[in-house]
Parts: sequence; structure tokens; C-alpha cells
Amino acid sequence: MTGEPAGARQVVQVESGYGYGAVGASVHVFQDRGPVYLLTEHRPPRPAGAEWLPAQPSRLLDARHQVVEFAGRRKELDDLAAWRDSAAQRLSVRWLHAPGGQGKTRLAEEFAARSQAAGWKAVDALHGPTAGIVPSPGSQDLRLRHERGLLLVVDYADRWPPSHLKWLFGNALLHQSVATRVLLLARSAQPWPVLRAALTKVGADGRAEALAPLSDGIGERERMFTAARDCFAARYGLAAPTQVRAPASLSLPEFGLVLAVHMAALAAVDAHVHGVRPPEDLAGLSSYLLAREQDHWQVLYEAAEEGKDYATPPAEMAHTVFVAALTGARTFERGAALLRGLDLRSDPYRRLADHAVCYPPTDPGTALEPLCPDRLAEDYLALAFPGHSVAGEHPPVPWAAFTAQALAARTARGEPPAHISRLITFLASAAGPGRWPHLAAHLGALVRADPALVVAAGSAALTAVANVSGLDPAVLEAVEAHFPRGRDADLDPGVAAVAARLARHRLADATDPVERIHVNMTLAGRQSHAGLHEDALAAQDEAVALLEGLVARAPRSAESLLAVTLNDRGVTLLALRRWEAAVADERRAADLYRRLALSDPRKYEPSLAVALSHVGVGLSHLGRHREALDAELEAVEILERFAAAEPGRYESELAASLSNLGTRLSEAGDRQDALSAAERSVAVRRRLARDDPGQELPGLARSLSNLGQRLRDLGRWEEGLGAEQEAVEIFEQLVRASPAAYETAFARSVANLATHLAHCGRHVESLARAEQALVIRRRLAEAAPHAHGLELAESLAGFGSALAEVGRHEEALASVTEAVRRLRDLTETEPAVHREHLARALAAFAKVSLDGGHDLAPALAASNDALEIYLGPRAQDARAYAPFIAAVLGVHADLLRAAGRTVEADALHRFLRTGDPTEMTGMMFPHLPRPPRRRRE
Repeated sequence: MTGEPAGARQVVQVESGYGYGAVGASVHVFQDRGPVYLLTEHRPPRPAGAEWLPAQPSRLLDARHQVVEFAGRRKELDDLAAWRDSAAQRLSVRWLHAPGGQGKTRLAEEFAARSQAAGWKAVDALHGPTAGIVPSPGSQDLRLRHERGLLLVVDYADRWPPSHLKWLFGNALLHQSVATRVLLLARSAQPWPVLRAALTKVGADGRAEALAPLSDGIGERERMFTAARDCFAARYGLAAPTQVRAPASLSLPEFGLVLAVHMAALAAVDAHVHGVRPPEDLAGLSSYLLAREQDHWQVLYEAAEEGKDYATPPAEMAHTVFVAALTGARTFERGAALLRGLDLRSDPYRRLADHAVCYPPTDPGTALEPLCPDRLAEDYLALAFPGHSVAGEHPPVPWAAFTAQALAARTARGEPPAHISRLITFLASAAGPGRWPHLAAHLGALVRADPALVVAAGSAALTAVANVSGLDPAVLEAVEAHFPRGRDADLDPGVAAVAARLARHRLADATDPVERIHVNMTLAGRQSHAGLHEDALAAQDEAVALLEGLVARAPRSAESLLAVTLNDRGVTLLALRRWEAAVADERRAADLYRRLALSDPRKYEPSLAVALSHVGVGLSHLGRHREALDAELEAVEILERFAAAEPGRYESELAASLSNLGTRLSEAGDRQDALSAAERSVAVRRRLARDDPGQELPGLARSLSNLGQRLRDLGRWEEGLGAEQEAVEIFEQLVRASPAAYETAFARSVANLATHLAHCGRHVESLARAEQALVIRRRLAEAAPHAHGLELAESLAGFGSALAEVGRHEEALASVTEAVRRLRDLTETEPAVHREHLARALAAFAKVSLDGGHDLAPALAASNDALEIYLGPRAQDARAYAPFIAAVLGVHADLLRAAGRTVEADALHRFLRTGDPTEMTGMMFPHLPRPPRRRRE
């Protein structure tokens, strides 16, 4: 349940001196494949020779060589600098995504250089296991000395399995006392919902942001063309670059990419120097530049006659470059083995040596350095296959399909090749929207041969394949057959992308309502696993609408399916915090199950109980506690009956309902019975989790957290602390494996743990946990204010109280003030849902004001408002809130005494000691309950 990759893990923590690979950071290592990722200190590119660069267009376009001076993107750099320098959060993550060629890498290089100049340490993270490349011992000293902060840059982040990124987020390098920023570069935002949730465990905030394309206006593109043209002209020794004009096609949509404008500028300069006319469309530009690349291979080969140590003919170099584009850099021996496996007649070592002349390896000891930039490599792959529009200038080669299939073949042990993720992702990206449509058929043929390889290639590959519009849906269906049945944190984003593509295809042809219903519900399930609850809800809405029509025509056959669908949609609505709508769906589901159970109770009554339990959850959040308790009592009665008859079949549902019942009883003021229900739930869950941890651990964590709250209600803080600590430990495992599914519950349990720690006198630990919960909830609320606004306000109040306990009174007052403001706004729109939470925030404001020596008048007004909510005419059963009312009365009494109103203060204190309501005669609050008496030992 850790969500870690298969195989043993080793973590090496080096405190001083030199260690394996990195000093001052953790090293995560596969037992059989070396480091999961490599951390290297960011360094500016090494200057390249003036004659070496122009020999191949790829060298001039490679962002690592920075041939084109950085220009534009002022707003983006300012935004990144503001994010870096913000004091709001110590650890913060930014997911910057855009299509290949948009300028992400170059922007990151510029930002890293500026950050170093501003006193920050910059580090790069490279994904390790696919290349099988191991750094030399002691090669990277990443210790911080006098730097202001740390910037970590991760390129190709969407190609990392989410679990590997989660390991990276936990690296000791990122958890020091200085401000730390992590910049993740990606082509897609698809993995972000899952990865965002992984930040919860490490107390980081984060957001995704799209890097905007160049504007449609010709002005910005012409300025960028001119800047690039002048830089390229300088490399070519062209004295009068103004003679080189921008092509008229620069205004076309395909030139919205920075790389596309640079390619146009390079082709224009090169064509001017050689006295030819450059192409104007992007496909023609790629063909032209790659032809110039091949010209250099010919020059090198001909130079062998003059004694140059180079012997590979251009045709063989073309094949080697194709292999490198699909595999990426490998160790030298692995590269030679790959070439030998293609049954070539030439010497693989000679090929690799000559390839390194054209494409020097970035890392010593490696071979098959791929053509860069990636988009140019993708174009090269596409042009090798037949069917494209520029065959006259760039004819396809006969070995392309065979080589791709051979490189995708499984090993002798039946395992996918180590480079399968790159191979599938690059081919699919080249075949993607607006690129090379002819490649879709060739990709389809490769996938048909072994569709499980696409799943093995990972989430990024699945997403890329799903985006190939020309791919036969039958190919995607073959891939779908190999999806995991349930959740898989590393695959869920890509699986959801394929599921959405297939659903669109199936719904376009489906006329049978039942088929459309099943397609939508399958899609909703996959989207829910990926944390895409809004998308899942849209699919469920269509399914429900179709079922309504079926029920109207044939109720007997459709009612059971409608009940299932309403129940599923209700669960989604609960996840989105849409309580009224969730209760409405779950009540309808319960009514249907109740009617169906009249003829078949054994089949439908357990489902009725589950729906009733969901009704109780929703009603509770709406403040309708008596109705919620009634629904939960009926659910437990049904499930206890069935569990007694078939213990192994219904105990999991019973445990969940018992845990919910504990909460409902507590809300009704019946705290001893609430504790009994919670204890029963935990006992059942523990037994079930021993036999099936994968299925039952989430429920055990929730039951433990609820048990901690029930012990809190009775003042048994130390016992409650143990339960909450165990719950948080389990949730930490679950969040690593499937963050989108568990981060909300995890945040709730962490907030509860903070409260328990405070009451046990462990205030420093309490503050750390309160801040962790606040960071998670603020991020969630930014993305979905309606769903998470209440939890954010609760955490602000809790964080303020924790700050006050350690003497940080000004910060404490600011935090509780924000909590009260947010809850007043929420109460205006939904008073029944939020009034009691507002009362708690007002009480926190009052106490923080009192402890910090702040103005007493607003504090007294706040405590008075809180008591009015608890005890006024619109108050619900005060027994449910007796411990909170007693606490507010105590604060109010202390405030009265501090304000010099000693008679009223003494009366309140006597009432709290004796419970005698006559002490309050003629004062206020006629509905005042007796304070809870302490239990006798």
C-alpha cells in the first residue's frame, strides 16, 4: 500500500562528506536498476565551438546550447520570481505545462540562472532507471551553505511515474530550513490531480499553470523571429542578417510554438547562406532541417578518406539516429546490445563511436544520445515511416516499422524493454493533434502486436496514445483489456484519458440507452479514481437522465440500475461537498431499494443500508442531526442482521455504518453509546484489515479517526491521541498510493491530530500538524472553493489556536480573523450547514484575543455571538454541543473578568462548577443547558 515501484528500495542519507551520487540529499535506488532519479547541481551550458554548432541544425536548436538569446516571457519570469520569493509557504511546487516546443526548458534555464544570481541553489532532477545510467560516487555535492533557498527543476515530469515523483517530494534535500521551490515541466496537465494530492504528506502547496503560446498577432512572432535570426546569423558568420525575411506563414496557428519560430528563423538563415528558398510550412521546415542534418553525416563519412576516424555510412547513421530517438541514451554496453539485437551486419561499437561524434553524450559512459529538441526527434521518427506529405524531399525508409517493433519486443524473461515508455510516448506524440497523422496507423500496428506494452509504458504514454485522433478505437480497446481492475496511482491519469477517448467513440455509435448508461458509468469510475470528480459527475448525470426515461417506460427492469447509479452519483456529490444534492440522490436510491426489497430483501436490503448511511452523512453536514441519526440507526439494524447471518459478506459495510453511527450519536449528545459504536467499528475493521489490507485499510483509518473524536468528546485526550496517530500513519501510506482519493480524509485526520496534541500539552507538534492540514486545505479550496471552503476555515481557526499556544499572538489573531470572515460568508449562503462551525471559529477568535492581550470588545462580541448560535432561538439540541458550549462559557467568563465585569464573570464560573441555572437568573441565554459533569473515577 505504499505506492512505491516494485522491487527493493534503498535510501541513503548523507549528512557530511561524500556519498553515493549525492551529498546532502536522499538517494532512492532500485535494487536491480540503480537510482530512481539523479540529482545534479544546475550548471550553465558549456560553451560549444563556433564551427561545431552550425554543422547540424539540431545543435543550434537544442535549448541546452542557448544559441538564441533569451527574449520575451517577461510576465512568466516575473510570476516565477514572485512565486519563488513569496514567504507564504516554505515548500511550494509549480507544474508548468505546454506542448513540446513551447519554450518550457529554455524558460526554466533562464529562471534557474536568475535564481542562482539571486542567491539560490539550483538543482536538476533527472529520471534515472530508464537509462540505466549511474552517476560517479561523490559527483554531486548538494549541501546548502549560504544560499537563500533551493530551486529544484524537473523536466519531463509527466513522463515520471507518479510514485517516483512522490519519492522525490519526500527527498531530504527538499526538507531543510530554507525556502524551497520545485518547478516541474511537462507537456500535459493530466497527471496533476494525482500528484497535487501527493504534496499533502510533505506539507507543500502547489498549482498547475499552462505556459501560454505565442500570441496570434504577428508582432510578437516577428520580434522572436528577428532575435533568433540574428543569433543564428552570427553563428553562420552572416554579416547582413536583415536580408533574411520572415516567412508570410508566420501568422499560421502552427507557429504559436517558440520552437516553430526558431526553426523558421534557422531554415531562413541556412537557406540564405546556401542560396535556396526555404519552406514555409512546419512540416517542410522539419524536412529541410533534417536534410541538412543528414548532409553533415555525409560530410563526415567522406572525410574518412582524408584520415578522419569515422566509418559509418549515412544510411547506417540514419538508422542509428532512429534507434536513439526511440530508446534515449543508454549505457555503452546496453546500446551495443540493442544494435546487435537488430541483427545488423555492421560493427555496433563502430556505429556507437561515430554516432557520438554527431551527438556527443551528455553523460560520460553513455551512448545513443538522442536527437534534440524532442520535437525534432519526433519529426524525424515520423518522416521515416511512409505516408507523410513531404516524401519527395524526405523519402521514408524500409526499416522503420521493423526497427520500432524490434525495439518494442519483450526481453527473454517476458518483461517490457526499459525504454518502452519513451518509445511509445515519442511515437504517439509525433502522431498527435496537428502533427503527423500518417503515423497513427503505424503506431496502431505496433500496439496491436502487444497492447499490454502501452500499459507498461505508464500514464504519460497512455495519455499520449489517447490523444492520437487517428488511432483505430479497436487498438485502444485492446489496451483497455489490460487495465487494472481497480485503482493504480501510477496509471490512473492515463487510464482516465484512454477511458474518456473510448467513451466518446462508444457514445457516438451507441443508440441503446442501456449501453450508453454502462459506458458513462464505466467512464465515471475511471475518472473518480484519477480524482476527476467533476468529469465523473457529468458522465453520471447523463446516465441518470437516460435511466429516468427507462424507468418511465419499464420501471421493473430499470429501477435497480437507477438505484445503483443514483447511489454512485451521490457518493461523487459527497466527495464534491454538494450535500443537498447528495442527500437527494441517496434518498431516492434508498426509496428504490426499499421498494425492491419488498420482493427480494436478501438482494436489496444491504444496498438500502449503504444508501441510508450515505443519507446520514449528507444530513449531518446539513446540520439535520436527528434525521441523520435515524437514517444511520436503520442502516446499522439492517447490516447487523445480515452480518449475523453471513459474517464474512457484510462486515465491511457494517463497520463503516457503525463508524458513521458513532458520529451521529455524538451529534445527538449520546457520547457513551457513540464511543461504543466507534470501538465496535475499529474492532471489525482491524480483523478485516489483517486478512485484506488493500481493501480494508482505508476504512480502518477512517474508523480510527472517528474513534479519536469520540474519545475526545469524553475528555479522554491521551487515548484519542493514540487512535488519531494510528489513523494518520495509515492515511500517509494511502496518500502515497492514491492521493486524489484520500487527501481530504488525510487532512481531516491531521487536523484532528493537531487538536489532540494541543490538549496533551505537545504544542510545537500540534502547530506543525495544524500547519500541514492548513496547507492541504488551502490548496484544495483554491481549486474547489465550494467543496473545501469550510474545511479551510476550520483549519485557519485551528492553526490560529496553535499559534497562540506557542506565543505567536499576532499571527494567531490574523489566522482566526480570516477563519471568522470566511465562515460568516459561508453562513450567509448556507446557515444550517455552517452556523455551528462559525460558533467554533468565533470562540477561537475570542480565546486568541484574550490570550494575546488584544482588544476585549470584539472578543466579547465574538463569544456572545457564539453562545447565541449555540443557545439562541434557532439553536438545535444543545446537548450535541455541550462540551463546546462549556468551553465558550469559560472563555466568555474570563473575558468578562478581564473587562472588569466581575459579577457576571463570577456567576458564569459558579454555573460551570455547579450546573445550577439560578446562578444565571436575569442575565442571558434562557436555553442554557447544564454543563457536562466530570465522570467519577
